[in-house]
Amino acid sequence: LEEVKMALRISNSAYDNEIKNLIDACKSDLETSGVAPSYFLEANYRALIKQAIITYCKAQFGFDNQDASRLNESYELLKQKLAIVYHEEIKEEEE
Repeated sequence: LEEVKMALRISNSAYDNEIKNLIDACKSDLETSGVAPSYFLEANYRALIKQAIITYCKAQFGFDNQDASRLNESYELLKQKLAIVYHEEIKEEEE
């Protein structure tokens, strides 16, 4: 929460519930899009997961967000990369 608030340039707790909801929504979106739940704990992927969550929150937060579409595109690319890596690992294990 604190890292997302810092990325959003928010220093008070007025929006904590909204930001927590965005973080939870992002995690759910990542999981339902094929990103392994274990990636949220693995050091190798933690930075990418964190960046995806921050990017998602920056895209969704606020009403007049001029960067929303660019940030959404960036989030979608991160999500795809994480999902592809997971599915490539599964293929390698099956072979």
